[in-house]
Amino acid sequence: NREQYDFEKYDLETRWELNEDNEAGYVDRCVESETATLNKRIKLEIICKHIEAYDYQAAWRVARSIDKMLSSDSMALLEGAFKRFMLDISGAEVAFRKAGVSLMPAMSSDRRFIVEYLLWLQIKQQRGDLVDFIRGLTPVFVDVFLLALKEKCRIDFGTYCEKDARGVMRVKRYKMQQKNPELLNYLDQVFGNRGGVKEGPLGSVVLLKTFEHVCQETNIVQKAVSLREVEENARNTAAHEIVSVTDEWLKKMVGYDSRKIMKLLKDFTQMTCSDIKPSIWESYDEMNRLIIKTLTAPVVKE
Repeated sequence: NREQYDFEKYDLETRWELNEDNEAGYVDRCVESETATLNKRIKLEIICKHIEAYDYQAAWRVARSIDKMLSSDSMALLEGAFKRFMLDISGAEVAFRKAGVSLMPAMSSDRRFIVEYLLWLQIKQQRGDLVDFIRGLTPVFVDVFLLALKEKCRIDFGTYCEKDARGVMRVKRYKMQQKNPELLNYLDQVFGNRGGVKEGPLGSVVLLKTFEHVCQETNIVQKAVSLREVEENARNTAAHEIVSVTDEWLKKMVGYDSRKIMKLLKDFTQMTCSDIKPSIWESYDEMNRLIIKTLTAPVVKE
């Protein structure tokens, strides 16, 4: 309305009586503002791009800025994806249940976290975050070797350890002496130049030597040896020195690029745990497709 009014003297009743839009057959000249819808569409595109790039923190941050425009299922899925990538497994499961879906691989608790951690490493590798990728190897090497010994060799090395106040597993010689003296004698011979097996934090070296001693499958043992070489020659350097970690640097240090290291780790895990199938490694991509489908469905209807 281009007219200017002195609203203190505005005769509302007369204006209303003379308003042509009150007559029969009037033409509705009102239009809804498209600003909110446009804003939603732009941010939906941004969220989808973040999901495709496995950047769940950024996707969740953008989604919260337009949470009133998104469905409860969309928000639950995005929350679950964010918590899953942060390795908050229980929090992710709760969020996914709000959306009425189950996106976490079904397996026992002792291997679920290992698989989720491997998936986290896989995303770091795919995104090119190679410093985080290589520094994140040591924790999973210990867990994967523990699981391999338990599944393939029926040795629960964790029973030879105790957790300290910080939750770190520490080797206890007296427990090994009670439960597996033959293994203790063997490891003492292997580490004879160091005074035998030390009562310290459990590391991958002790587990690897145990695996070499008890596992009869040469190809699996060789993969374990290769993984330990990656840790010794690349991970330890990256953890204690300021270096630029690239695929070229990794090839120089261990002879493998990041893709090969990740494949080696996945292959070893599958070979030692029968219920871990190749399809598990596509779990995040399946989750992404469902999230994007849920997000884009309202846009199609508009």
